[in-house]
Amino acid sequence: MSLWDKCNANKDYVYRIIALMFLIITWTLLSSGELDGSIPHSKIFFKSLNLDNYFNGSNDDSLRYTNEQDMIKNEDPKYMELGRVTWKTFHVTMEMFPDVNMNDNDDLKKRDKLVDWINLLGETYPCSKDQQNTPNNLFLQSIKNYPLPINLNKIINIEWGCHIHNLVNERLGKIKYDCSILIQDLKQTEQDFNQNIEYNDLDKVTLNREEKQLG
Repeated sequence: MSLWDKCNANKDYVYRIIALMFLIITWTLLSSGELDGSIPHSKIFFKSLNLDNYFNGSNDDSLRYTNEQDMIKNEDPKYMELGRVTWKTFHVTMEMFPDVNMNDNDDLKKRDKLVDWINLLGETYPCSKDQQNTPNNLFLQSIKNYPLPINLNKIINIEWGCHIHNLVNERLGKIKYDCSILIQDLKQTEQDFNQNIEYNDLDKVTLNREEKQLG
């Protein structure tokens, strides 16, 4: 039995939940007024951040998984398509999210909602819960070890999302993507739309592992 069969008792329900979450977040962001005057985000993402090309994994099955006994090998096209759509939802949401200033309480509340959504996405993704190295468990491990930064802007959001995706790909034995290319493409698209923004030398965003708290 494929992984899709094991995880997919209520696939129509799961699809509706994922679609509804995405629509609610998108509507909230676009209606908040935070994005007024910015570049058309759909044009940035679909013109510049072509994730179909950026995050294609290897076709070599020998590279797909690091441990065949721990990972359920699944070739079901429907399940693979669900994974691609979910990643696109994740990356589009990160790219569209407004800037967050750690000194602004309202901004921090918005960030908290984003963190809740990211965790919910990993927790509700339909796959086997008894396997440690399933994509959703690897995703949850990655965001726990490398939490979302406090201060957020378009560059940080895109690069953090890219790094998290690469952490999962690395554990699955898939090809990693050079996240810096995302920023170069973003800059070019910004220029195409005659937008002048200040990047403040944030081209290279690094992940910080969360250390254990004392007390």
